[in-house]
Amino acid sequence: MVRSVTMAAVVFASAVALAATPASAAAKSTSAAAKSTSTAKTHHSVAGTLEKVDGQTLTIKTSTKSESVMLGPSTHITEHGKAIQASQLSTGSHVSVKYTETNGQKQAETVAVTPPASTKTAKK
Repeated sequence: MVRSVTMAAVVFASAVALAATPASAAAKSTSAAAKSTSTAKTHHSVAGTLEKVDGQTLTIKTSTKSESVMLGPSTHITEHGKAIQASQLSTGSHVSVKYTETNGQKQAETVAVTPPASTKTAKK
């Protein structure tokens, strides 16, 4: 009789331990998902006139406001389809910037110097 009670206790304790593990893992997974949501990157773009280059920060003037975007070591910068360095960017140029935003920080992925819309050649 003592043996069957002991065996039942062991089986019960094992079942409780196994049942608690998925709940604990789910709680950890939910917590991790909540953390990744708060630092999730969102993708955006902005186009306008390059107003200022200050170190690694670009200020782009759009039709409604000015936006600042940080350049990073992996930012790809092009002018007329050819790669250029950040030092070759000049204020007054029309730029199109694709960036990610993480916790309010805008990090440029690509910067393309493009002709302004008003100077594009009209089709004949």
